[in-house]
Amino acid sequence: MNNQHHLSGPLHRCFFALKFSPEATAYLANIINQLRQHNADVAWTPQRNIHLTLRFLGEITDQQLRRVRALPGIAPLGLGFALRASGLGAFPTLRSARVLWAGVEGETPDHRQQLGALQQRAEEWAQEIGLRPEGKRYIPHLTLGRVRNPSPGLRSVVDAMTTGECYSPLSTIGQLLLVRSVLSERGAEYQVLEEWE
Repeated sequence: MNNQHHLSGPLHRCFFALKFSPEATAYLANIINQLRQHNADVAWTPQRNIHLTLRFLGEITDQQLRRVRALPGIAPLGLGFALRASGLGAFPTLRSARVLWAGVEGETPDHRQQLGALQQRAEEWAQEIGLRPEGKRYIPHLTLGRVRNPSPGLRSVVDAMTTGECYSPLSTIGQLLLVRSVLSERGAEYQVLEEWE
């Protein structure tokens, strides 16, 4: 957690992220509101927290935070591509759902490749501050909710996601964000530490 201390000071729970447009997040918030009606035991993502994680850094030290804040400004980031939420799914699977999500696609194949290239750079920055390589393949997604406990309503949510549609308005990605997550009684509060254009 954020209030833990390390030999070199407090730890910061951080990640690199992309923010979608208000129109796109409102579209997803509407889907969440529809799924919420099934009364499943799910912690739903507030609209203000909907984002695309490029690389979760975990709990990093003050020194690592200072280093990682300097890395993205060294070279052009290749922003300006367009993404949308497309399709609904869950990790590990819909039938064993723990994390409910909307998928992500580029407006064109080139835009999807640009997202992949930026994610790879975020992975390189993470390794430059001493983090281990991410072991699993990157699957771009927007988290809609996290299952607290399997409940009768969860089956209804999964059925609705299986038959439902998700095709949000496009978002032109103009900024890369470094975000810190602070746990509070309201859940996770996100603080933008850096923005790069």
